[in-house]
Amino acid sequence: MTEAFAQLRAAKVDGRTENVRYRQNELQRLHRTLRDHADTICEAIEKDAQSPRVEVDSEFYLGMLGVRDAYKSLDFSKELKDEYLIAKEKNNENRRVGYGIVLIRPTTHTRFFSIVAPLALAIAAGNCILLELPQTLSNLDSVLKNILSKVLDQDTFAIAKDEITDKQLLGECLVVDQTGTCSGHSGLQLLSQPSAQTLAIVDRTADVEKAAKAIVAARFTYGGRSPYSPDIVLVNEFKKKDFFEACVRFTSQYVPAQVQSKRAPTQLVEETRNKFKTAESSGQVSIFGSQEYMIADVRERNCSLFDTKVCGCHLAIAPYTSLMDVVTLMESKTTLLASYVFANAATAKFLSQYIDSHISCVNQIPLNLLIGPAAPLNHSPSPRTRYTAAMFSQPRPQYTQSLPIDVALATSCLDSETSQTQKKSLKSKAVLKPDQLRKLATVPLPPTGQSKGFGIGFFEQGILTGLGLASAVVFPTLGFLAWFAGSRAWRALRS
Repeated sequence: MTEAFAQLRAAKVDGRTENVRYRQNELQRLHRTLRDHADTICEAIEKDAQSPRVEVDSEFYLGMLGVRDAYKSLDFSKELKDEYLIAKEKNNENRRVGYGIVLIRPTTHTRFFSIVAPLALAIAAGNCILLELPQTLSNLDSVLKNILSKVLDQDTFAIAKDEITDKQLLGECLVVDQTGTCSGHSGLQLLSQPSAQTLAIVDRTADVEKAAKAIVAARFTYGGRSPYSPDIVLVNEFKKKDFFEACVRFTSQYVPAQVQSKRAPTQLVEETRNKFKTAESSGQVSIFGSQEYMIADVRERNCSLFDTKVCGCHLAIAPYTSLMDVVTLMESKTTLLASYVFANAATAKFLSQYIDSHISCVNQIPLNLLIGPAAPLNHSPSPRTRYTAAMFSQPRPQYTQSLPIDVALATSCLDSETSQTQKKSLKSKAVLKPDQLRKLATVPLPPTGQSKGFGIGFFEQGILTGLGLASAVVFPTLGFLAWFAGSRAWRALRS
């Protein structure tokens, strides 16, 4: 591994991957080879995942789409034009360069897409690639090791057969960690967090049938092993019965295909199943289903399923009383991986605004989210491939033009020689003395444009209404008392 890494380091130093034509040719060869071995790759995916054919083809299609998107992101004419901006005395403030070496540590879920999508985008951004594919019984890994090592440049691409733990090597890489495991170093990372929970909310304003169909599909497709499958569903208490019945009805469309796929239950699936059974035995939930799938009606808020990252064909449904009830419940949780809100526009706006999640989807659960890893934290993910080419590059702007006039004014009086040079490029009226700069610096900010609040709002209306009602009683009473006292006084004077 040390020798292979030395080759990658040498390729990084000589800047081989900076050439756009080189990157285009690499992606052309990658796409052509994947096309030529499509049948072999799909057969390997099917053997490893024991998935229905439609799921295999969907994963392969999105993986190839990632390569296509990466290739289309390269514009030779534009890259050449931008390269010579400085030579033409123009700023190149949008210039970006690759990190140099990218280490990809893929997840096991939909492994083909999870490898190919970041691989293609990292190549497009101008990086050398180090792919971690440990020795396993995976058929897909064997196929990819064989074809990728032959088609890609061996000076800029290498495969690691063991997990890399050397901190010095890791410190030289941008680490794409889809497993969520801590790499133990403080270097650059695109870190996924597949253990973060995913929430679905069904409001009383939602289309219950549509919501149930989307949630069941997201939970049961790919064996319920996607990090974006909903872990807990919060349903308005007035709609819970209808929603539960709709979920049971739609489940029959997905369970047969999952049963026929004969997926071997993983440790996470078994742990989830045991948690559902434990919650049932303690009386916290009632379960509908069988050994292959479970739909849990959650009765108590202290149920452990509220904090469980669900894996497999298991769906937990719990009621809520109000929108603030949902917001309060979610306040104590860490940032959600995704939230799916089924409601009218106003309600969806409120919930998606006050529930902290990396991604919010309204009245839909895009099924392409179920393919691939969790999106990297602290980055805006691509809805197509989860990654973008910008994630694999860093800004390196170039400036040759003069500073903006308002900034140049501040430096014009710092040095006498410099100021004379700058004064020539500035208008005569723009050359200021230090005390004049102080006056400019203390100019007030423009007003916000907010009204002064003379309008009558909700509370003011209440106060005025109360005063009006009180006046309707007090003033006539005072008038009557004044008349009565005056008449008595007048009679006393006359007598």
